[in-house]
Amino acid sequence: MGLTGRCKERERKRTIRSFVLRSYKSCIWMVMLTTYLVHPCLRSHEQY
Repeated sequence: MGLTGRCKERERKRTIRSFVLRSYKSCIWMVMLTTYLVHPCLRSHEQY
């Protein structure tokens, strides 16, 4: 019983880690997209 509990714990940690990694990647993607969209606006503002 203890062995299966340990395996479940490890499985849960792995799923949590993959979930965190996925959300981290999506966050980076959102930041990149926002920077890509906002950067031209910042550049045009600097010219004036």
